[in-house]
Amino acid sequence: MELEPEGIVPPDSDVQAGRDTVVLRIEELLEEERIDEALTAIDAAMASGQGNPLDLTFLAGDAYLALGRSAEAEQRFRKVLEQDPDCPSSRCWLAMALFLLGLKSWAAWQTHSVAMLGSLADTGLDIIASLVTLY
Repeated sequence: MELEPEGIVPPDSDVQAGRDTVVLRIEELLEEERIDEALTAIDAAMASGQGNPLDLTFLAGDAYLALGRSAEAEQRFRKVLEQDPDCPSSRCWLAMALFLLGLKSWAAWQTHSVAMLGSLADTGLDIIASLVTLY
């Protein structure tokens, strides 16, 4: 997913950017839009202590956002920002997650669509679960 503006993502030559093989493999899965596989790989890497936990948490947020699970994405990006408050990528994607939550609310209000209300209810439950997990 190449949606980040120039300068948001560190260059590949930046050794601090988490260029380990685990992170690289997960990034490849995300670029290939194999989102569920990427989430499984992230969970496995975190459970086994492989990869940079901050990078993995960010990538999980990216994956959840790609699946439209904005509340879970928001939780992951906030977790990254707790550890690294200056992370521009997390700030950018957190804003996107919050925008999507607002957009779903507006769409449900405007259309009175049962499907949109269902999606909004799902997002609301995700937010509650995220808050319970986070705190």
